[in-house]
Amino acid sequence: MQIRQCENIRQSRGFTLIELLIVVAIIAILAAIAIPNFLEAQVRAKVSRTRSDMRAVAIPLEAYAVDNNRYPPDYTDWIVKATPGMNTFMGRLRYLTTPVAYMSNLPENFFAENLANSTLTGSGPYREGGVITGRVIHPIVFDYAKFDQGYDSIAVWELFSQNGRSVQWALNSPGPDIHNYKFLGFAGLVVYDPTNGTVSMGQIIRTSLGADDKPKNP
Repeated sequence: MQIRQCENIRQSRGFTLIELLIVVAIIAILAAIAIPNFLEAQVRAKVSRTRSDMRAVAIPLEAYAVDNNRYPPDYTDWIVKATPGMNTFMGRLRYLTTPVAYMSNLPENFFAENLANSTLTGSGPYREGGVITGRVIHPIVFDYAKFDQGYDSIAVWELFSQNGRSVQWALNSPGPDIHNYKFLGFAGLVVYDPTNGTVSMGQIIRTSLGADDKPKNP
């Protein structure tokens, strides 16, 4: 009778502290392996989505040019022509949705979300009036510029294109490392290269020549 009771006690005992620590250690090791892989996959997915959205914007840009014999206005048009109400980033790509809907909605640039709400850019086209105190403009879309002969420098366009003279327009987005972001036409612009690590400096760029268009001297 006593032997049977001892066996029941032995069978009903809980885990020891050492056993629990071993289980916790195993879970921690698995988490340490899984979480970085998950974050890497998340960054790769965002980069792919950004490139896909740029491709979606490229089609209506070309359609607009066919109908109007020119590409939508960019920042240089605001500086030179002082077009009322067009001194914002949204004001330029807005031409793709109104008055003619070349695309139903402008894609949201999620890499630029934190950038637009920070002071990292000082001032720029993500805010009303281009000043850091201006209201953030939604949707936060891509930095866009078209090549204007007589105003734009070929050297500037060759910073991110193999052939600056052939480029008609460019779209620019922050990469995963938003801290080193440069707007189109600004010195120091670097094209994002995932082979340096998914979270590395550089911008995601698409020109009228395609997504694979890269600088001559990367």
